[in-house]
Amino acid sequence: MAMVQTPEPAVSAALPLREHSPLPQELAEIIDQVEREAASWRAELSVSIGQAQQMTGLKDSQIRYYEELEALQPRKAGSQSGSTRFFTIADIRRLKVLALLMQRGRRPAEAAELVRFHSEAVDVGAHKPITAIIRAERSAVTDGFFLARLISQIIEAAQTTLSSDLGLPTVRVLGALLPMRSVFPTDMTPAELVTIGDELLRAPADMLVALVEQSDPEALKALATPLIGTGSDSQTILFYSREPHTLGLSIRPRYCAYIPEHAPEQALLLLLECPDSYDPPTALRPDDPTRTRLLDTLLEICAGIAPEFRTATLAKNHRYRSDGFPLTITQASCAQLLRTICAVIFPGDEQALGALLVPNNLDRPESLSILASLGYDDELAKRARLDLRGDQGQGLSGRAFRLREPFLSLHAAEDDRVEYAIEEGSRQALAVPLATTWGLAPFGVLYLATRSDSGGLDSHRAYAALILGSILSEMLGRWWLTRLRKDLDATLHHRLRDIVAWLDGLDERGPDFQRGLAVIYALWCKAATGAKSEDFARKRLTIAVLDIDHYRHTVQARSNEPLPLQAQRHVCEALRRVDPHLRGYWFRNDHALLVLPDHDGPLAERLLVRIIDQVGLTPLKLPTLDGSLRSITVSAAYKELTYKALHDLGCGEAELQQKIGSLVRLLCVETRRDGASNVVALGPPADREPLAAVS
Repeated sequence: MAMVQTPEPAVSAALPLREHSPLPQELAEIIDQVEREAASWRAELSVSIGQAQQMTGLKDSQIRYYEELEALQPRKAGSQSGSTRFFTIADIRRLKVLALLMQRGRRPAEAAELVRFHSEAVDVGAHKPITAIIRAERSAVTDGFFLARLISQIIEAAQTTLSSDLGLPTVRVLGALLPMRSVFPTDMTPAELVTIGDELLRAPADMLVALVEQSDPEALKALATPLIGTGSDSQTILFYSREPHTLGLSIRPRYCAYIPEHAPEQALLLLLECPDSYDPPTALRPDDPTRTRLLDTLLEICAGIAPEFRTATLAKNHRYRSDGFPLTITQASCAQLLRTICAVIFPGDEQALGALLVPNNLDRPESLSILASLGYDDELAKRARLDLRGDQGQGLSGRAFRLREPFLSLHAAEDDRVEYAIEEGSRQALAVPLATTWGLAPFGVLYLATRSDSGGLDSHRAYAALILGSILSEMLGRWWLTRLRKDLDATLHHRLRDIVAWLDGLDERGPDFQRGLAVIYALWCKAATGAKSEDFARKRLTIAVLDIDHYRHTVQARSNEPLPLQAQRHVCEALRRVDPHLRGYWFRNDHALLVLPDHDGPLAERLLVRIIDQVGLTPLKLPTLDGSLRSITVSAAYKELTYKALHDLGCGEAELQQKIGSLVRLLCVETRRDGASNVVALGPPADREPLAAVS
């Protein structure tokens, strides 16, 4: 069984996928040399006139006629007129163009004239206007950038499904293939899936190939930096080529297909690593329908972007995009950049020092440490720390970071602002903050110094360092934002259910609020059926609203969480502690509707007081941008109703929802009254004296 291609037919089964062994260095150098020489062979390689006929569809007489018209000049084996002719690649290109011109109605002489006049473009390809080239490149870069991040999200969602939802923590997603326009059979056996996967992976062409690369754990252990615990060190590398190419995977992956139910042509093939004793599922089927909808949506977006990306790329260009900047790779790249920068700022100075310092985080930076260095002793580079908790910051670099301006010392050995001057042996030093202009904390500090007595730092070289620092700001900023984004990605995928539930409660009449109305409607139906019973007039229920006090000021404006889920979850946990069956229906972010059947006013009030006490007795400490900690409190308002009063509210579901909506809005107003008590009763209870509000 093979995949179905739309519109192209499926490729026949190929040889089993090979595992690639490392290429010997000697052979690699020879292959590179041959690759460079191969470009010149196009003028030497040639075919016979019979092969030219097969390749272009022209007759022997037509080819000879075009030769007479001087539209091409094949090489001859001899000087006689009937000598064997040999046609180069350029001749074949001309003949193919002539054949296509004839198909469009051009006369042979007219076609030959066009080819002669534009022979250079025909032989090597037309030169596109520079604006068209820039536009195509911009589209390819933008679409490739976006596709790499989309597929990174798809892989993260698939990994979460396998690890968390399906309970397969030992299965790791190595990558993914998006064949584009290919349809996988829905009833594949494991053996058939292996055949299809090997066929696609052997020499992928015109498909998106994403591979996940994790940093070496041993290499990470060697980095004495607090950044190890921030963000993610994985990267997703996206490959695309219209022509077949070889990936050279070091291991043979296992396969698992994900086939969207309503768009099977957007199928995804996952490459997995798992124990030999375990057989992964042939098809990925998330237990959570929300996860399924997420995967379908992401694949649909990829399918919309991929055609434009394919059009913008060159046929022979093997493109790739990378999503992520691992710590070890970034450190190596920055060390190389420091060598270049020091060579520019301190030309010929073998005593130059350079360091790229980064904060421990961007939310509340407390210290600077060295990410990459040049000329430093390894032990000093690992242990060097600059405190940022003071007003000015420690050392020259700490001051540059805190005050967001460069600092220069031409007498570093006697300058107490240069924290490690003795260990460095520096004579001159410059610290440049890698800052934005939007008031954010700098992404890091570029520190340059020299141990040479002759120095070399002057205003012009310091200005050049500012320019280089601006470039480094962009590079390091992308690295930081990628790490923070990937950290957020993990939160979004692993807390999918919590986030969807939180989104359901954003709107005033959102899905969660509608669930609360459905509960009240069910009680209204019950009241309608029992209206004539003897105890009907005595039965009561209470509708209540909980309000997180000063939510915008306490939570939204001050929390540094990516999504403020903790406050809502904290209140929900308090509800469960009071009554495991109690459910709050959220709306407006910070309000919860409570429906309390068979609760009169006093009973409901005691319940609400217990809930308020629980929220306060186990306070939630919310980390804020300014470093302070805040607790949350809640207030409540309620309205007691008889079942008869509920029955009389409306004549149907729509009218009842309208009336209950008005009642809930009134309850919301009561919870926000200045100086109000924690629990407020709305109106007098049925058949009782008005209840006083209690604290």
